[in-house]
Amino acid sequence: MGSPSVVWSPPPAGTMKLNFDAGWAGPRGQGFGLVVRDDKGVFQVAASHYEDHRSDPLVAEALSFRWALKLAAEWNLDNLVFVSDCQQLVSAFHKKTNVVAHALAAESHLYHDCTWWGDPLIGILLHLVTDVPDL
Repeated sequence: MGSPSVVWSPPPAGTMKLNFDAGWAGPRGQGFGLVVRDDKGVFQVAASHYEDHRSDPLVAEALSFRWALKLAAEWNLDNLVFVSDCQQLVSAFHKKTNVVAHALAAESHLYHDCTWWGDPLIGILLHLVTDVPDL
């Protein structure tokens, strides 16, 4: 959980920026905070949330992102740019996508809510082979 940023920069025109963060709160807890501003810096909404336990810092940052996504959906906010000061969390989103997981997501309309144990479908098997070529 990083230190607060000093300078705010605007998002692209026509979008709003949602900055979110997690931090230690009180003697035993963790807190989440978010603020939304438009592309001119005009305040739209802010929120905070407290939990009476502490997670690993990266987990807390990820939970604060999930919380921010949930609120944005509840508030029907769109055209948002989400920003975090947690470099480890941001880097995780910029890593290359796993071929199998990506294929399952892209083809989920074919399978709906399915789980495969032990023997994958042939399409998944083909992705598994290309995903780990050394096997």
